[in-house]
Amino acid sequence: MRLNKYISLCGITSRRKADNLILQEKIKINDKIINNFNSIVKKNDKVSYCNRIIYPNQYVYILINKPKNCIVTNIDDKSRNTIMDLIKDKEITNNLHAVGRLDRNTTGLILLTNNGNLTYNLTHPSKNILKIYSVKLNNICNEYDINKIKQYKINNRIIIDKLQYDRFKNEFTVTIHSGQNRIIHRIFNYFGFKILKLDRIQYHNLNKQSLKRGQWKYISYNDIYPI
Repeated sequence: MRLNKYISLCGITSRRKADNLILQEKIKINDKIINNFNSIVKKNDKVSYCNRIIYPNQYVYILINKPKNCIVTNIDDKSRNTIMDLIKDKEITNNLHAVGRLDRNTTGLILLTNNGNLTYNLTHPSKNILKIYSVKLNNICNEYDINKIKQYKINNRIIIDKLQYDRFKNEFTVTIHSGQNRIIHRIFNYFGFKILKLDRIQYHNLNKQSLKRGQWKYISYNDIYPI
């Protein structure tokens, strides 16, 4: 296995950034400093980072197209359906957690993993992770409404990066990088609109593609990075 892949599987950093650690001579194989990122790790090699031996973790990454009436939690004390119920193999879900949240009736992409470093990188506000939503409203919007929504600010900062409106469907496509709780609801409710349907169609570089509502699939570490 290439050394940068080995480092990424240990949860230290992404494969791309692992090359920098190698060039900075922070990685050793069998107590020998390695500065060639084309190096190969063999079966019985001992790899260390900053003089600490590192081991590949068995990280799991699951992408779900969440349906309505489904709670983003591991266990619900009211016995409601949860995203973990969509995955039948309970040995898989025991150590998994959701990256971020979606409301009970919000549909779309949610990621499950047991990689805490990844979760931090995807949810910390400073990372400004891309999110794209499809939003259906109760009333038709005119140009004045659309321009007001585009200019919605928090702390003098415009929240919406891109706003597209389909008049025939009365649906918006909203692109944001904000990680604030229920921000889409807050924006439209502020202007007196009620959201009838909210669907997250992209999260970071992940999209639904052929993933139907309620379905899930395994993805790899490299499907998610770089962040």
